[in-house]
Amino acid sequence: MPAPHVLPIPAALRTLACDTVSHRVARLPFVHEGVTVTCDLITAGMEALNAQAARTLSLKHRTGAGGHVQVEGLDRLLKERGFVHPGTALIISGVLERAGITEPAEIPDRQSRRVMRGTRLVPAWTWHFESGLQKPCALPGTPLSAPEELSSWQHLCPVCRTGMLNGVTGQRLFGIPPTGFLLCTHCGAKFVPDAKNYRLVSIAIKKDPLWGRYLNTTMSPDEWDAIARDVRPRETTQRTRERGGFRQKSSSDTRKKNNENTRGRLAVPVGTRMLYFTRLALQYRRGNIHDLFSRNKIPVSAIIRLPAYRDLAQAVQDNYAHYLDVPVGFFLSELKSTKEVLYREFLHQYGDETFCICRTGTGGISTERGVFVVTVNGEIRATGPCSTAFCDMVNDELGWLSPETCYRDGDPVRCRINALLCSYRKDGGIYVHPVEDDDEIARIVRELNAGECGQKDPVG
Repeated sequence: MPAPHVLPIPAALRTLACDTVSHRVARLPFVHEGVTVTCDLITAGMEALNAQAARTLSLKHRTGAGGHVQVEGLDRLLKERGFVHPGTALIISGVLERAGITEPAEIPDRQSRRVMRGTRLVPAWTWHFESGLQKPCALPGTPLSAPEELSSWQHLCPVCRTGMLNGVTGQRLFGIPPTGFLLCTHCGAKFVPDAKNYRLVSIAIKKDPLWGRYLNTTMSPDEWDAIARDVRPRETTQRTRERGGFRQKSSSDTRKKNNENTRGRLAVPVGTRMLYFTRLALQYRRGNIHDLFSRNKIPVSAIIRLPAYRDLAQAVQDNYAHYLDVPVGFFLSELKSTKEVLYREFLHQYGDETFCICRTGTGGISTERGVFVVTVNGEIRATGPCSTAFCDMVNDELGWLSPETCYRDGDPVRCRINALLCSYRKDGGIYVHPVEDDDEIARIVRELNAGECGQKDPVG
């Protein structure tokens, strides 16, 4: 059978799509469930969807008794283009949905009167004969000369944290003179330049009420970028509050003298004493880890038999029986991509955070044991005992997490501390105080937990 005629994707749009997947999901090429996801596979999937009148396809095709195709499927079209792995359509649809390029859809089957699972190309990612990717406008602070040369903060929308911000010209926003602006490919958020800053003027698709918290707010590209990555500096938050006419006093201000951090040491009042904690030097591996839970290879049928998940077993068996033999990580990533809240029930409160890998040296004070504290902007956010060497605690526990750690029966303490270190690489850290006696370690931890030295969530 000859390959179906499709309209080739514009080169600039292809580049942007592959770059989006690399930023949102994983760096191309990568292997997921035996399928190698490449730019060619992304192109084939998008072209197959764009060739449909409704930009929508079922994931699996349906044929009649005579072999005639009754419902066209993405799986058949990809197979005709050389992607023959049985699970390719399911994998690429999940990847594109997580990148914000497609969205879930339901395809009616008139013969069986059932609804089939499908995927739809988001309007911002469609194209036609006379279209090409609109060249981003040269806005203040973001000089662009080609579609793929996005400013760093435009790679992630601060509103939905899914789409990318593309430059738009030749359109007029209500109440604003004709000008260039930035438009999110996922939620339709519009950012208008204001000198060297940008103002969020509207959001087209407000799926979450919290998305409107910064509406009509003007910030610099660095401030918007910090919001998108959820690492907004304390001084930025205070400055924004001052713009609104008020400034909320931070609890850390009253502890500034007690928790003075100088020359890598932290002075912490413990009972009637003043203990000095030494900062551990952390080396971070480049990049962040998103959706770590999705790497769990345990079958769904096995995990719902564990005591911690028995309350979820019936719901999974009734509604997702066809997923029982697949890895639970893939199952939960599919639920998340379709906005099914059930995936959160398998995880503890910190199981869906952004994590990282970090290590510390194996010499000096890191070889001793005692008490540690985790700080953010000089404020203690966690405390705990360390019965082994500090370097072993960081390298084997806090600085590295397995997928299983994110689940109900995992370790929320380790996940929370790792997420803090990941989000506040420059403004956070681990400080340690060597103590040999186990009773003294326990006594200091109790006094830290009972005192007012700034910790938020004591551990251990």
